[in-house]
Amino acid sequence: MGADPEGVRLLDLSLRGLAASLAEENRELPTVYAAWLTNGDLHLQLAQPAGRPPAPWQLGQDQTFWVLARTDAERYEDVDTAAPYPGLVSLGTLGGPEESRLLLNLESVPGIVSLSGSESDRAAVFASVAAELATNGWSDRMTITVVGFGQDLTPLAPNRLRHLEDVEALLETMEAETRQRRGTLGAAGHDSVLTGRTGPARHTRWAPHLVLLAAEPTGEDAVKLAELAADAARLGIGYLVGTESGDLPGAAWEMEITRAGKLLAPLLGLELQAQTLPEAQQRAIVRLFTAADPESDSGPTGPDDGPTGAAPPFLVDVTEQGRPAVYARLVGTYEIIGASTRRTASAAR
Repeated sequence: MGADPEGVRLLDLSLRGLAASLAEENRELPTVYAAWLTNGDLHLQLAQPAGRPPAPWQLGQDQTFWVLARTDAERYEDVDTAAPYPGLVSLGTLGGPEESRLLLNLESVPGIVSLSGSESDRAAVFASVAAELATNGWSDRMTITVVGFGQDLTPLAPNRLRHLEDVEALLETMEAETRQRRGTLGAAGHDSVLTGRTGPARHTRWAPHLVLLAAEPTGEDAVKLAELAADAARLGIGYLVGTESGDLPGAAWEMEITRAGKLLAPLLGLELQAQTLPEAQQRAIVRLFTAADPESDSGPTGPDDGPTGAAPPFLVDVTEQGRPAVYARLVGTYEIIGASTRRTASAAR
């Protein structure tokens, strides 16, 4: 996509416009595995064919792609509908004459997404994913639980970002979350969270809960996590998990970050220039956010930080405050939105 902050706004308008059109036709949202942005054109990669898309969307290279030209996206206006695919997050770009950017829909993956590579390279990818999910402009409410990293990133969006110390705390939290969501979906008569984002129930609060676990779980913990992830996609829960070995139970999609900054997923046929957020840029972004948002807590949150650390087990933020007042566009030129003044910095790559 390149340095195109306007494209982020168009992405948000396009996705909400699609959701509104499908609701008018009493159609459910299709499951979207990924989105490609090429010269502003939006290509949604579906899990399975879902018929013809509503105009001005068109079928793409086959029945599993819906495409919207940038010129058509520019005609969309704001609509009062929930963000349909808030779990989309940038992974990297595919070079060539027409640079394409891949956004993975983390909440739709049928299992765990694993990431192998050196610890420092994985950390830069995890930080980029966490920062973008916490601050992107194409979502409403969501929860991001980070484990084994990211405590210093929580000021970016304290209502969204939750840091846990270890896998044991994560399993306790996600077992409760999974039970709650299964019960709530069943009581509402929905098969998945997507049916709660369109139609008569579109204002039901089906916010995603995305888990970023930097350290590889071992033994029984790994098996428990795989069991939780097996039913996660329909519940709006996504898991990105780091691994040193590259062999993780329950991994549906396996990726590797190389020393050269390439993101590889051989089984998916992908080789991307990874989007990363090195430690120096992390610190700079947090400083910008804490300076721009006067209500933010400038210090990190954690188990020793008073009331926040003493909070009960965390489930999901379903309040209107789930969407941060200050957020960032990390796709293209870095930009802070919601502050009295806007600042730019280099893109997080």
